[in-house]
Amino acid sequence: MANTDDDPFKNTGNPLAPLIQLQSKDHEEILNVIDQLRSEGISKYVNLPQLIVCGDQSSGKSSVLEAISGLSFPTKDNVCTRFATELILRRSPKVGIKASIHADEERPSAEQDRIRGFKSSTIELNDFASIVREAERYIGVGQEGHLFSKDVLRVEVSGPTQPHLTLVDLPGLYHAPDEFQSAEGVDFVESLVLSYIRNKRSVILAVISAKSDLALQKVTAFTRKVDRVGNRTMGIITKPDTLPENSEMERSFYDLAMNTRLTFRLGWHVLKNREHKEQHFSLQQRHESEMSFLAQGIWAAMPRSLVGVDSLRPRLSTVLKDHIISQLPGLIAEAQQSRKVAESALQRLGKARQTLADQRRYLLDASDRFTTLVGHAISGIYISSFFGDAMEDEGYERRLRAVVQNRLTDLAQTMEEQGMQRKIIDDAEEIDSEENQILRPDFVDEVKQRMRRSRGRELPGTFNPLIIGDLFYLQSRPWESIVADCIDNLLGDVRKAIIPMLWDVLDEKSFRGLLEHVINHGIEKIEETLRVKTTELLKPQQSGHPITYNHYFTESVQKAREEHLCKYLRAKLKEFFGSNYPLYESIQQKQTFRMDELIAALGTQTEADMERFAASEAIDCMLAYYKASPVVHWALLFSFDALADRLMTERLRERNSWMISASLPSKNVFWIDWLSFFVQGVSHCYPMTPSRQLPRKMRDLGLSAGDWNRG
Repeated sequence: MANTDDDPFKNTGNPLAPLIQLQSKDHEEILNVIDQLRSEGISKYVNLPQLIVCGDQSSGKSSVLEAISGLSFPTKDNVCTRFATELILRRSPKVGIKASIHADEERPSAEQDRIRGFKSSTIELNDFASIVREAERYIGVGQEGHLFSKDVLRVEVSGPTQPHLTLVDLPGLYHAPDEFQSAEGVDFVESLVLSYIRNKRSVILAVISAKSDLALQKVTAFTRKVDRVGNRTMGIITKPDTLPENSEMERSFYDLAMNTRLTFRLGWHVLKNREHKEQHFSLQQRHESEMSFLAQGIWAAMPRSLVGVDSLRPRLSTVLKDHIISQLPGLIAEAQQSRKVAESALQRLGKARQTLADQRRYLLDASDRFTTLVGHAISGIYISSFFGDAMEDEGYERRLRAVVQNRLTDLAQTMEEQGMQRKIIDDAEEIDSEENQILRPDFVDEVKQRMRRSRGRELPGTFNPLIIGDLFYLQSRPWESIVADCIDNLLGDVRKAIIPMLWDVLDEKSFRGLLEHVINHGIEKIEETLRVKTTELLKPQQSGHPITYNHYFTESVQKAREEHLCKYLRAKLKEFFGSNYPLYESIQQKQTFRMDELIAALGTQTEADMERFAASEAIDCMLAYYKASPVVHWALLFSFDALADRLMTERLRERNSWMISASLPSKNVFWIDWLSFFVQGVSHCYPMTPSRQLPRKMRDLGLSAGDWNRG
């Protein structure tokens, strides 16, 4: 588990101030504990403190490690580190090297076992290069195009002059491929380096070569990416002897070493690598050459604690020791939390299931609990602690009946507000520019033009009944997208409710297996059937001859005609009475008039434009037909009934491995419950279609008695 503290180094004080005596027995033991944890693979679960050595290729990383440890690294110019190397340096009277390989856990088990079999030991530090080459062959780098590896070479080095120190050396970063390295390797190395230095308990040793401009070296950008303010980074400058004496470049790197140019909390250190002509030098000769150079020129002005390998060893030991001590409280807390998580996961596994009977018994018990939770979610019985607090998103998502009922209520409102392609507004009202609205006179003109282009055998002043269908199909275009959105939401709601139920009753392995091989596959099949059925039931609303037996259609047409008549009479009366027309129609007022003149005034309702009259009548019929067509909601009713039915029975029952058939109630029980559930939802959408009319309505949709009583 990753540490959540963004700055584990804050308020640590002087990084060089010792908390326990350097190179003491306590110092050694505390490092050994961390190394033992790392060798046991604990770092997979808890981030452990460590020193990470990284830099660009040819920056002098290997020379730095060689100077610190006394080991002889491979010296070929075209050879670079191909995998991470963990160097464990310990002070001991006896000199020796022990090497092993920690295999990448992504390898096949057989490969891991083979690689773990690598063991090598020697008492000669100069034999280290041959150990590295032997490890490369064992790991397989350089073979079959595998240039780098995630395996870790673990090297324990002991000797009387060794510091108590543990370092992790990483492959060098490089910019472009060459004959020895591929373009894929660039990304691999970058990913590997980032995986180590992202650990907020890692101290980064960034090796910078003075032969190249600082801005051109990848390692500086990488360290800033993960340690923006430099709290846990220490810089090591190599090859200062390559800088022209008294040049601006030399002054620039001197300022860098003095921590005034690029500031790190742990500061900088300067080392001189062997020159090419000094490759045969012993370690003692190498140290003498380094100290001689650093005692001259601009480098002589630097504090001796910041130059040379002799001061770097104790400095790194102190940094690592104090860093481990500062991280121990957080490390212990994280380990305890990880232990709780592991214990919880172990508890979820339940009792041991070695036999087939034990495994079946476990699945049977899980299916019982799953069925109970699903039944309660469908029935709206939220008494189990599983359902949590309804005011929290997690608790609400598990209350499936509430979620679906609210979703259908929202569907009804959306259909009411957005179901029409265009809302027809009376000419006396104002149009909302943000809404898709049209004035009735303008729409009458459009319909008139459509009728002219669809003319059949109808008499003047009448209209072809098929024009009602054309107008209805145009107005109901939004239905498909609205229903599709509702289906997507409801399927998501089912997943959000079902998956936590599975997780609550199963261990992680069983959960993932059932989810992948049963639940997901089953829901995908159900979704496919659902969408096909919805398309099938929407199709009559998109083409064909309009037909309805709902008396609401006639009532709506008559009501529309009454409204037009009232509007006409009001206009004629206002015209007839003029200024004597009452301000308020509800008040009583005496008027003197001739009845024959009033009758004549009211009896002149004619429409000279017969086509316009027919268009207006067609619009009224279309609007009445629209209101009497709740088929889209029946589509949802039927389809999601099928969803519940098949989800709870057919798809899960056909998997014998889960023993569902032994624990689920009768198929009809769930189907009828879901049916009543969706009937209630539909009643919110269309109160004029009461649930007692459901059998007749389903027969109208072409559903047989077998559909009604299936199972």
